[in-house]
Amino acid sequence: MLEGNLSSFLSKVKAVQYLDLSRNSLSGEIPKKLEIFASLQSLNLSFNNLQGEVPKDGVFGNVSSFSVSGNKKLCGGISELVLPKCFSQESMKTRGKFFF
Repeated sequence: MLEGNLSSFLSKVKAVQYLDLSRNSLSGEIPKKLEIFASLQSLNLSFNNLQGEVPKDGVFGNVSSFSVSGNKKLCGGISELVLPKCFSQESMKTRGKFFF
């Protein structure tokens, strides 16, 4: 089982076509660095502890080759992923406040 930050793991990867990192204990945000892996055809990050906004460009734009299910703290991404909308820090501060 892999643990820790996904960015530190990916810093060791040079080129890959299929990457299945599902069912590990990876944490942190999905690094935008993955966009530059031109040969990447399939990416499975399901059932980890990833959080933050899912990128929309590069491999992230192709839902048929990209899975993030089971990461409860992810948001955004392409609509086919059916993730909750991301809120900016500013909107998080004003949520719950009433304006008259």
